[in-house]
Amino acid sequence: DHAIKSTKSKLENLESNQGKSLYGNFLEFYPLHGSCFEHESGEYTYSLCPFENVTQRKTSSGGSVTKLGLFSKWNVVGVKNNNNNDDLLYPDTMRFVNGTKIWKKGKRNTTVFMRCGTENVLVGVDEPSIGEYTMTMETPAACPSWSITKKKYIL
Repeated sequence: DHAIKSTKSKLENLESNQGKSLYGNFLEFYPLHGSCFEHESGEYTYSLCPFENVTQRKTSSGGSVTKLGLFSKWNVVGVKNNNNNDDLLYPDTMRFVNGTKIWKKGKRNTTVFMRCGTENVLVGVDEPSIGEYTMTMETPAACPSWSITKKKYIL
């Protein structure tokens, strides 16, 4: 009973402190807070800690950690909530900035695409240009729990 009251209190506090916008319209991304997810790709192991940071380290040597960015913001898409015709801003992509500097190139940054999936798993990592990383994470949090249709624009 005390644990339930404590959890309710935390959720009410989050909502009153703009937690809804940080964790989604229905706090659907809150379960990811405080968790980290790893993915091995090539010679590196990548770690995504939503709302915190992204890192990489050499898998073979367990080498030093390189910061690929600190959580900065959500990018959102406009969606139509068919239950009551209100437009919603739905979190779609996390942006991480100001990672470890690359000589003559600036600081590393990462974009994480959230996709609907049955479990929380980091499924892919790429570096399309030097210092710019992309990741794809599948999570039930990205599965809309209401009937929505995406608009044709990104905000």
